[in-house]
Amino acid sequence: NMQANWDLTNARNAEMRAAMSPAELNSWLPNFPITELKNRGALPKTNDKAEIGVALLNFLEIGSFTSIEAKYGALAVQHRRARSSTASPAHIYAWLKLGENKAVEMDLPKYNERSFFDAVKEIRSLTIQEPEFFEPRMDELCRQAGVAFVLEKPISKTSLYGSARWISGETPIIQMSLRMKSNDHFWWTFFHEAAHILLHKGKNFADDKNGVGDGLEDEADAWAEEILVGKSNFYNFKINYPRSEAQIIDFADSIKIHPGIVVGMLQHAGVLPFTHLNKLKVRFDWAEEQVN
Repeated sequence: NMQANWDLTNARNAEMRAAMSPAELNSWLPNFPITELKNRGALPKTNDKAEIGVALLNFLEIGSFTSIEAKYGALAVQHRRARSSTASPAHIYAWLKLGENKAVEMDLPKYNERSFFDAVKEIRSLTIQEPEFFEPRMDELCRQAGVAFVLEKPISKTSLYGSARWISGETPIIQMSLRMKSNDHFWWTFFHEAAHILLHKGKNFADDKNGVGDGLEDEADAWAEEILVGKSNFYNFKINYPRSEAQIIDFADSIKIHPGIVVGMLQHAGVLPFTHLNKLKVRFDWAEEQVN
């Protein structure tokens, strides 16, 4: 069976290669983040355009380049669309596929909504912990609930903070890019995407924080705010326009959450300028980027 599958794959790849004209390859390949996908091991490190084209179609699980828009539309409906005109559906789809491929390799139990809600409540308590502690615990809690939690570096022309979607309509995946690399963005993105999983089962989202939302995005924002700080608590705090470091730390301590998250929420609400009290935030880096 293995030999038969290998022969079938080789035959299919040969047919795909023969069907690609140099003009088609020159037209389509520049639309995709080829170098970035090579660096992440998704494509072979070769200059043979036909070989790259076949590998790219296999990676994207499409039969031809003309089907990319339909495939992307079926995978992720962007309810927050980037304001930037440089956002590319092909790049977004490639980033989503990188995360999906990691998710399908996970040995996950069947999704359990109650378990995931309990996991999210425990994960909230991790916001005051260091990444080396909270990241593996987040991963473990999500896995136990049947949710794939994937951190995938951003790629060019995507502008995405995160996504929430369902693989084969059964397995939820939360994929995050660590864009901006600050803890307020990181935690808000996670709880926003968790809200999509819990509130909007079966729907797919690719979220850009600078984009325009809709009713479902507003629901996810409201749910994330309630879980993180308590809507009434936060309202009573922000109406006094807190500006001092001490005020924010005291409030954060009272609800057992990291003060950097409170700063980010106050900035988003227009209470604080985006230049104010950023020292209370924590910056995250990818492990390979850290300098010893």
